Amino acid sequence: MEALRYIKHIAGDFQPKTAIVLGSGLGQVTEMLDDPVIFDAQDIPHWPISTAPGHAGKVALGKLGGRAVVVLKGRLHYYEGHSMDKVTFPIRVMGMWGAEQYIGTNASGGIDPFLKPGDIVLVNDHINNMGTNPLIGPVELRWNVRFPDMTYAYSRRLIKMCDKVATSLGVQTTRGVYVAFSGPSFETPAEIRMARAMGASVVGMSTVPEVIVATRWVWKPLSFPAFPTWLQG
Repeated sequence: MEALRYIKHIAGDFQPKTAIVLGSGLGQVTEMLDDPVIFDAQDIPHWPISTAPGHAGKVALGKLGGRAVVVLKGRLHYYEGHSMDKVTFPIRVMGMWGAEQYIGTNASGGIDPFLKPGDIVLVNDHINNMGTNPLIGPVELRWNVRFPDMTYAYSRRLIKMCDKVATSLGVQTTRGVYVAFSGPSFETPAEIRMARAMGASVVGMSTVPEVIVATRWVWKPLSFPAFPTWLQG
């Protein structure tokens, strides 16, 4: 609540409809905002600071396509040594603020043999292979309710909408299942074979804890894992 009060003091009457988390290499999205207000996450009370490369630790407010959004320029990772409470702290704050949608992006590795570097994958399900869960702990009715239904954790409506927009722009997308490992080591060949056998298409070290928490808020999560451009060639 202290973190939220600080953000609201900066935001004034601004009320975001959508919370967007930018993964590695996507920080330039904040440059597309209309009337942006950008501030350092480290100034927010209790806000954990990311130590991962490519995660700037900024929070941006503004409008994107006419819609009020709050954009987190960088995220927290379990492999950084943060507890799951810390990893999902920003998502809980955005939920308490009243954001209705969560859009997560990340740079991930492809384990579907038909994927190639640069492909955009719309995640329609996930496998939590991190060995923990952000909802573990005492029951807290505001953000730690147990047993949330994960059947529709990823909004079918938003995925269809994204497909439609991508087609209109001539951008090719595919759908797939994201499997999350804790990291920070990359997966072994045997682990990749295991993930592929479980039905995963892409693999990463983030996003899933955020989706679990966002789903608890009855948000409409949508995730866009994609290959980092530096893998091309």
